[in-house]
Parts: sequence; structure tokens; C-alpha cells
Amino acid sequence: MQSTIKTHSLVVEADWIQFLDQFDLSSSHPILLGIIASLKAAGVQGCISADSYVDRDCSASYSEFDAKLFKPYRKYCKRLHFFCDDLSDLNDLSEPTEISAAVEAKNEGYAGFVTLRPLEHEPSSVAVLSQSKLNNTTNKEIGVYSRYDVHVLGARLSVQGTPLTQQDTRIGACAQAAIWMAGRHFHNKHRAPWFSTPDITEKALKPTDSFISRSLPAGSDYLLP
Repeated sequence: MQSTIKTHSLVVEADWIQFLDQFDLSSSHPILLGIIASLKAAGVQGCISADSYVDRDCSASYSEFDAKLFKPYRKYCKRLHFFCDDLSDLNDLSEPTEISAAVEAKNEGYAGFVTLRPLEHEPSSVAVLSQSKLNNTTNKEIGVYSRYDVHVLGARLSVQGTPLTQQDTRIGACAQAAIWMAGRHFHNKHRAPWFSTPDITEKALKPTDSFISRSLPAGSDYLLP
């Protein structure tokens, strides 16, 4: 399936309101609204969106859970790339090579990406935001991050950040989300094994022996539900 690429101007408040309405980023999504607030504070002025995006993490959850349900679920995601630059100049270009070069030239202002899975209740699949730009918006410094490379419109972009995901309560809990974020950082920075949220759940349901089941976390008699 071919993905549709669009540019969005986010220069004034009216642009942000229209953008939130277009992607249905309502007040029922506090995590997404927190991400959007951080991006606005970091000076984001433009976005490139791609629909029908195939996300590896979302595909893993779809294969393990959604595809086995009677109700049909969508598996294609939307990916949003944010820039601290006005992207209106891209609309004047028509040649693919020119567009690719123009996007790549904006790498310094690249603020990161957010992948939206097709779930109304928990849409945030993966988000990586620029730690350097977020550090300018708070008195707290982000100390754990690594470089993530992405491709859009033929351009290669990179961002230094920490991966974030929102738990899908149908197949996991906050523990799986926390383990996923730590594991994805180690995979990206230190080439540790890649694993999805369903992989974490499968491992948790298959402890190697009763002693490990009793001793995690340290000092516990048994794990509670």
C-alpha cells in the first residue's frame, strides 16, 4: 500500500488546533497531548505526516492479538515527523531529488517523530523526541539517549532521544512498557536483541523455574497479580 505524504504548517496556534483535529488528538489522550506540548515548547513549526505506515512494533502486536479477533482491526499506522522549521518551502518543489535534498537540509531542526497506531484508546506506538531541544524547555536534563535514524521522502534524518511507548492495556501493562523502553534503548545504542511487547509478555508467562518466580523483585515471597 502506497503511503500518502503531507506537510503541515505549525507556525501559529490556529495551525496546531487544526492539526490536532485532523489527527483526532483529543484531550482523552494525555500522553500525546504531553508530547505535543513539549514539541510546541521546543519551537516546532512544521510536520511531515505519512499514513499507511508499517510499524514493526504495531505489526507484532497485531499478529499476536488483533489478527486473531473476530472484529477486524487496522494494522497501518501514521508517522509524524516534527521540525523546528517552517516547511512551506517544500510545497514549491516537484522533483523528488530536490524534495529529498531540501528535507535532509532541515536535519538540524529535526525534533523527532511519533508513530500513531490505529487504536483510539492508546494511539502512541513509538515516539522519539530530540533530547537537546527538550532540554531547552525544562530545568531537568535528559541523560539517557542514543541516535535514531529515520527516512522520509528519500531523506535520511537523525535524532538523539529516548524511546517512548504507550501501553496497550489489551495486551500488557505499565511494566511491559517500561521494559520495552529500556530494551529498545539498549538495542539501539548497544545492539542488544530487539523485542516487542508481546515478546515481553511471552517471557513473563514462561519463567525458567519457581525460584526465579519467587525472587523477582528481590525480597518478594511471590509476585502478586
